[in-house]
Amino acid sequence: MVTAKQSVTWYREVWNRMALPKHRFILWLVVLDRMQMKERLFRFHIVADDNCLLCGTKKENREHLFFECHLSCQVLELIRDWLGWHTAARTIPKLLRWIAKARLTRFRKKVFSATVAAMVYHLWWCRNEALWNHKVYKVSIVVERIQNNVKNRVRSYMPNKIQQIDQDWFDQL
Repeated sequence: MVTAKQSVTWYREVWNRMALPKHRFILWLVVLDRMQMKERLFRFHIVADDNCLLCGTKKENREHLFFECHLSCQVLELIRDWLGWHTAARTIPKLLRWIAKARLTRFRKKVFSATVAAMVYHLWWCRNEALWNHKVYKVSIVVERIQNNVKNRVRSYMPNKIQQIDQDWFDQL
């Protein structure tokens, strides 16, 4: 559960306007641990099993789906390499807290937050594709979708005053 102090820390990172609204909404539900994961549905006897739809080996919960599943681990690693961020955070709340406290420019923090929101959204999308269409996408396709969403949205909401070093960093992404 999220405390009031934690939600203030995460608020700016979750409701960042550089992230698409649907990405922000899904991220907020994940932060509050209100997504209808199979583990939760299994507890209420709504589904027959609580195995992850992407790998089928472990219980599908927030930590597994976004950080432990083989697909999400590979996606996260490629996104880290793409942005050049260095963190050992292994949960969504810790990742958002790291972004909030990192010694980065405001612009980079917003890009990182938008990327986390896009990553969460697209991993959830992959999970739903596996559930409804019985299709599991390749890691490269998921990462490409995340990158395209982030680049296009950030370009749309690029601040007027941005440091040249940040502009160069974003242009080479």
